[in-house]
Amino acid sequence: MDYYWSLNYASDIPIEKKQIDPSSISERDRSTIPADPSSYNALYYTAYVLYSPLYLSGPIVSFNDYISQQRYPSPALTPTRNLLYGIRFLLTLLCMELVLHFIYTVAISKSTSDWSIYTPGQISMLGYFNLKIIWLKLLIPWRLFRLWALLDGIDPPENMVRCMSNNYSGLSFWRAWHRSYHLWVLRYLYFPLGGGRRSSSSKSTTKDSSSPTSSLLSRARGIFNQLIVFTFVAVWHDINLRLLMWGWLITLFVL
Repeated sequence: MDYYWSLNYASDIPIEKKQIDPSSISERDRSTIPADPSSYNALYYTAYVLYSPLYLSGPIVSFNDYISQQRYPSPALTPTRNLLYGIRFLLTLLCMELVLHFIYTVAISKSTSDWSIYTPGQISMLGYFNLKIIWLKLLIPWRLFRLWALLDGIDPPENMVRCMSNNYSGLSFWRAWHRSYHLWVLRYLYFPLGGGRRSSSSKSTTKDSSSPTSSLLSRARGIFNQLIVFTFVAVWHDINLRLLMWGWLITLFVL
């Protein structure tokens, strides 16, 4: 996809000839600005796919981003920053150990068959801390492999940019949980499908601002695109009816 888009890229001026520093461009520009045409080959693609720090569980970087950082290492990747990130990772690991040592949510949820013995408040706390443990369980490997990549000179997206307890809507949760996958889905699936209803509505209103039908169709198209995206996300996790229902419910929550 990156190679295909590079053929239709609006600018034919190499980034080296522009008045910008290739090593200081934003994360978004590293993905959207095509790599040099000679970089789209089997050797670089194999190196990208099999890149050890991010091979097992990410975070996910686009091919353009990977090639850009290989050619132009970011000056923001300093030993001090990597050291502080390593300390953050160790604190997260310590937090997980403390939670598992003093809060027996997982053991209770796996051993209990009669939930009527618990009050609604206790069940709520069981659910809350269960989600907290799931959040930590995913956060730790993602930060471990991101730390490995940082030490190697590659700056992938941070997958967990917000705490689980700091999400107040389905949309903010989706944007902050597994962020690199969210960016990947946007770039390679959601935007090629046409994006959301807002972008479609703005285009349609410039053509016919008095047509309620076009506005309704663009809204329906946006919902349909979201349904396709979350269906893909559910199937990507596993082919399971429960996961499909989960994906369709998320579509409803983010409307």
